[in-house]
Amino acid sequence: MRRSPVAFSADGLPVGTYGGVQVSPTGAPRTNGILLVPGTVDVATATADGDLVGLVSTSAQGREIVASVCTGAFLLSAAGLLPNAWTTHWEDLAQLGRPGGRRARVVDAGALATGGGLACGIDVALHLVARSTDSALARLVARQLDYPWDYYGDDTGGSDPVVIEREVAAGPAEVY
Repeated sequence: MRRSPVAFSADGLPVGTYGGVQVSPTGAPRTNGILLVPGTVDVATATADGDLVGLVSTSAQGREIVASVCTGAFLLSAAGLLPNAWTTHWEDLAQLGRPGGRRARVVDAGALATGGGLACGIDVALHLVARSTDSALARLVARQLDYPWDYYGDDTGGSDPVVIEREVAAGPAEVY
């Protein structure tokens, strides 16, 4: 039986996104499946919110996979869940101040997967499709999205748990 995704918040109220869209809770946290922790612009406020950090911690228990996108890694860290290999938005790697940070689109550390910046959420989603089904289905989803994605760059799915970005010799000010 296929179960629909559930969105929930610490206080049960809608949450505003950076772009102004309101996401309304659709149910209570579950105790299985995948938990996806989104990023936040106001990292300091989110990580200082004991109710939110506690919700992340308790919601992660019993999950097959816990995943984060962008600065969601800060909430995982505050909840004591960040593994030894992780990523977040490339501008925030040093700010998190924990060992194991990698400049990557996706880092899969087994029961926990982290994604880089906001658009890396697509990469995380495709990675989780590939991981829970197979890379061929994930490629079909990427094709339908018209999104350039290749599961670790090889037809068999590869075995490297990290998809690392190419390093650019120039700094951001020179590139942009």
